[in-house]
Amino acid sequence: MSGSAGDRPIEAEVKFILPTGFDVPSLQRALRLRGYLSMTVAQEDIYLGHYARDFGSTDEALRVRSERTLPSSDGPLPPFPRQAHRRGWSTWLTYKGPKLDARSKARVEVEVSTGPTVTQALLAAGFTTVARVRKIRQSWRGGTGPQPTLEVAIDEVVGLGLFVELEQRTTVDDLEQTVDRLLQEGAELLGAGVGTERRSYLELLLRGS
Repeated sequence: MSGSAGDRPIEAEVKFILPTGFDVPSLQRALRLRGYLSMTVAQEDIYLGHYARDFGSTDEALRVRSERTLPSSDGPLPPFPRQAHRRGWSTWLTYKGPKLDARSKARVEVEVSTGPTVTQALLAAGFTTVARVRKIRQSWRGGTGPQPTLEVAIDEVVGLGLFVELEQRTTVDDLEQTVDRLLQEGAELLGAGVGTERRSYLELLLRGS
């Protein structure tokens, strides 16, 4: 087998909490001026647990995500659709490994496309539903040249509020440098006073934050 653990591709991700009254349209205009293109989706995430493995203590997660594309425009994000499961939704099953560093949410992820009945199959196999996370995500993608593409996501999470996530594909060896770059990009886009959040939306909802 060629390569090493350091060459393993991972997703580096840094999350920022947007304060009340944050000027989202200004952020959208700044991203558009950079040449970024946007796509807005509704996402419902079902997180699963199993009696034989405590994902909370191992810092792992098993997630079924259903997603539907929505019209994308600048301004406030649209509300979450009332009917969560109907035609036009796509479904993925994702395993998330433990976080790899102390400043970001970088972790190894394994994702496969599946169908809407995968949750019922996993429940029948002994898994249980831990929580549901619903959000509207407006993803902005950009970046040219030798650096990998950067993704900026504006998230409005039901029960939690507004966040921004910056994501970039990297390797274990380059993780620290990539996180530095994401933190710098976030400060430039959002302002130095916007704080970061390392906990997942699932963790925030379960802890009532």
